[in-house]
Amino acid sequence: PAAVIFFLYEVVVSIAIGIGLGLLGYWLIRVLHLENFPELYSLALALGGFALGEWVNASGYLVATVIAIVLGNHEVFFRKRDLKNAREVIAGELHFNEIVAELATVVIFILLGASLDLSALGSVLWKGGLIALLVVFVARPLAGLSLLPLRKWSFKQYLFMVLEGPRGVVPSALAGLPLSLGLTYHDKQLTNWGESILAVTVITILVSVILETLWASLLNRVLLGKDR
Repeated sequence: PAAVIFFLYEVVVSIAIGIGLGLLGYWLIRVLHLENFPELYSLALALGGFALGEWVNASGYLVATVIAIVLGNHEVFFRKRDLKNAREVIAGELHFNEIVAELATVVIFILLGASLDLSALGSVLWKGGLIALLVVFVARPLAGLSLLPLRKWSFKQYLFMVLEGPRGVVPSALAGLPLSLGLTYHDKQLTNWGESILAVTVITILVSVILETLWASLLNRVLLGKDR
């Protein structure tokens, strides 16, 4: 019960902080006219939200994500407000955000590979491969069903999203946590499970990347009717 209550606390508090900082961030854009340095403002808001979330024992990652959702969809959240100033600032930081996201993805995968024990990878290779296939062909399509009510996607568009979209960045960022906790608190059971979880995650990411690369052109042509 304590774990469930703490999980709910993390989710609710993180979302509340994220929405609050998103609203505050939008208001500051309009009041302070921040068109000259949107990149610095973006970093300050994201890192500030992350630090605040961690300080109250919530999830800093979720706080930063919610802030981004609010500001990235400002035309939906602030329909009755003057959007010109905010639109200019948010548009100015898009390219910067893409560069930072690519760098963060590279760092995450480097850390993932550096913390992996090859012996653990070999011990769960076949089981990990089976789990990877279940994730790609079963779990992701089922999870993707939540997208359907958001828009009138065609069945082919839905298949393309669930088979080609995920790259495994978030799982790779979280996969090392059990192992890290096991090593920190000298918990042998948690360490063993953490090594297995990390190994299976790596296998799943490798299978996903290989399959998505091999069938990208075919899915694009068959499902979307495009040559490239």
